[in-house]
Amino acid sequence: GTADAGTADAGTADAGSSDAGTADAGSSDAGTAGAAPAWFVAQTTGEWIAIAGGSGERVTDVVPIPVPVNPPGEVSGSPSSIMTAWTGGAVDQARGEYILCANGGHADYSGNEAYALALREAIPRWRRLSEPTPNNQIHYNQPPGASGAVNGDGRPRAMHSTFEAFGDGRVWFGLQNSYASPAGGLSKAVWSYNRDALGAAETPLVWTASNLGPWEFHGMVPTAYDGSALKFGVSVFDRIGHKVWSLSGSGANSSVYWSIDTQGATLGTLAAYAANQSFGSWGGWGVVAHDLRILVAGDSYRNVITVLDLEAQAWTQVSNVTGTGLYDSGSGGVYVAANHSIGVGNPRTTGRTIHRLQIPTKEVAGQTVYDPSGQWVWSALNPLGPTLSVAPGNSDTYTKWNIVEDMGNGQSALVVATDITGPTYVFKIPAAGL
Repeated sequence: GTADAGTADAGTADAGSSDAGTADAGSSDAGTAGAAPAWFVAQTTGEWIAIAGGSGERVTDVVPIPVPVNPPGEVSGSPSSIMTAWTGGAVDQARGEYILCANGGHADYSGNEAYALALREAIPRWRRLSEPTPNNQIHYNQPPGASGAVNGDGRPRAMHSTFEAFGDGRVWFGLQNSYASPAGGLSKAVWSYNRDALGAAETPLVWTASNLGPWEFHGMVPTAYDGSALKFGVSVFDRIGHKVWSLSGSGANSSVYWSIDTQGATLGTLAAYAANQSFGSWGGWGVVAHDLRILVAGDSYRNVITVLDLEAQAWTQVSNVTGTGLYDSGSGGVYVAANHSIGVGNPRTTGRTIHRLQIPTKEVAGQTVYDPSGQWVWSALNPLGPTLSVAPGNSDTYTKWNIVEDMGNGQSALVVATDITGPTYVFKIPAAGL
């Protein structure tokens, strides 16, 4: 390991430090609750639209200068890998903000900066939230140490970030998969990026050697399972239980799952559970249907749906399913509460198609609950609008396929970014749901 992560320079992730910004929950240009931006109001319901594609609005327009690069003699990573490597994303529902954090990994890109798109703006534009680790402190050849795969400044290295999820003011990384290194290895380290600590600052948080800025280390996933089986997976947030759930594994007999507490005195507390025989995906999709108190995961290993009862802590493999679904490893899934449905998609393989999955429910004492004996139904939506173009690369969608639950007027929208030089795509979800 390295000694760098424990030096005085690494410091602590103090949200009140002078360079962490102010803990202002709102952004001055993020729009006002109850007033959706004009471009969204004018958008046709049930169609895709391309936004943030003009000069000054794209990720490529706000990348760091100089660009983080891998050491001489190694593959020189490009910022394009922020979206075209196996990377994810997250949405801060309070701000209506779509976030890509520390995306890259392996030999693709070494920058650990974060980008955000405030979707309630009158003219949405990507901006950089924080500066990356400087090139002279990027660790590329060193194995993980006591804090996982970190750079010389103690901050985590860029990752393929399929475990990226937002919860209670932070972007959470349930595991460092394929971090920036020649081999793209795995570390069981769990990190978070404190978005709330940055507040409403419009300029990127300046890098400093005195602390970790918005980053905080929460320990290692407490499991003895072979790390090679955990290289890919997904994380999802349960807003009622205040936990991030992470799912990983490369087969039905090697998959594991764990949880991370996201608020209060137990923030960052990790709990691991026994190997799960019902979930075998190494990189499918997952959602939390918070009001139904279930976690639904698509198993791309066997093309089945699996359900975790969040109260009873019991998994079930679903058998009563009709229709053809999408189980691509790396496809993204979102939960639409309006009609208890799930939208799954992967622009690389399906263009603009949305694969809709209806969760079976029933009424009990005037309350809608999950019906384990009901019928799950797949159907495909083929909405109008632009075909979602993707840049050349090896990327799938993961949590870059996401949802903004309230665009300011109570209506929800799907959002996905596919190329740092192109637009971001938004689908206006009907008020009744998918």
